[in-house]
Amino acid sequence: MSTESYVYVNVEVYSSLPSNAGIGPVVPISVSITVAGSTDITTLNVPAGVDVFVELRGAGGGGSSVDDAIGGAGGGGGAYVLTRIPADIWSLGGDLVVGAAGAAGASGGAEGGDGGDSTLTIDAVLRSSAGGGDGGGMTAESLGGAGGVVVTDGSVELLSEEAGAAGGNGAVNLGGAGGRGGQWGGAGGAGGTDIAPNGVAGFAPGGGGGGSGTSAGTGGAGTVGRAVIWYTPI
Repeated sequence: MSTESYVYVNVEVYSSLPSNAGIGPVVPISVSITVAGSTDITTLNVPAGVDVFVELRGAGGGGSSVDDAIGGAGGGGGAYVLTRIPADIWSLGGDLVVGAAGAAGASGGAEGGDGGDSTLTIDAVLRSSAGGGDGGGMTAESLGGAGGVVVTDGSVELLSEEAGAAGGNGAVNLGGAGGRGGQWGGAGGAGGTDIAPNGVAGFAPGGGGGGSGTSAGTGGAGTVGRAVIWYTPI
């Protein structure tokens, strides 16, 4: 877990809030989590009585590989969601999960791994989720993985959301590109060709590119999800 300055948050996150979001022009405290896994939200030391803004980005799916002339498919991009969590809900405690990157399809023909969902669960109830992108397929059609989708609970205020883009389909001797992540998410990696057989990893949280149409071509891995919380102390 790493902490980022409020200046960075103001540039990237505060600018994404609607004008009536109800916060001041300065967001002095933020925490960004960019490593896959679960975090107990009580360890984030949010003061009692404070509403919390939570941004989630799902992980990208991995690109597939194939064992014939059709290139592997790209993985889907992760979804994006921004919510406001009321103080009384946040105080119930729970877990913030950052989704793991979808694995690359191994050479010789393998589907790409699905990207993990990034989620906020409070009091054993799923409050917000940015879905990870699906891995690229390995069928004869070599279809790209679907992008991640957003799920929210009625107890939180939804401020912004965007599904991830689907990965590209494989073509003759050309892997499909990975899907772009939602809301300024990075574009997925380019698919490999018969000259450069390996898909390229996407940029957070895009999907990995598909492998080339050779038995040696491997898909590219997706990219890990992300979670950012911020609040204004009373």
